Amino acid sequence: MELKIDRGLKTYEIKDIDGTLVGTIRFNPADLGMAGRAENAKKALTELGASIPENAGPEVVNNMDAAIRQQFDNIFGTKVSEVLFKDVSALALCEDGRFLYEAVLDALAPILQQAQESAAKKAVARVESHTGKYRDSAAGLAPGQKVE
Repeated sequence: MELKIDRGLKTYEIKDIDGTLVGTIRFNPADLGMAGRAENAKKALTELGASIPENAGPEVVNNMDAAIRQQFDNIFGTKVSEVLFKDVSALALCEDGRFLYEAVLDALAPILQQAQESAAKKAVARVESHTGKYRDSAAGLAPGQKVE
């Protein structure tokens, strides 16, 4: 027996700025739980980024890189860090001075926001289609009940 469930998963190709395919990630961008997980991760990432010592040795950098990757995996509920950061540290610096993990967050934010807003609108419309006929009417009321 097989049970198929639409979990809202979407597949995204991740490419370098020059168009080279790095890999694919798969997640539900409209997962409302991601907002809370992302907020917690953002705080943790901010603290991590601020705590990098100027003379950090390789062990410190590697531990921080692993912690950042874990935060991304927690947000998405899957090992997205393996693709998002591939063979580069999450602490690699971009040309504009941001850490790579910051650039990744900035790139993902509009996708997540748009998907969550769209899903919320669809959910409201779905509920409205079932309950709208009862608004301001006597439909569904017992005999003698009044609309207030």
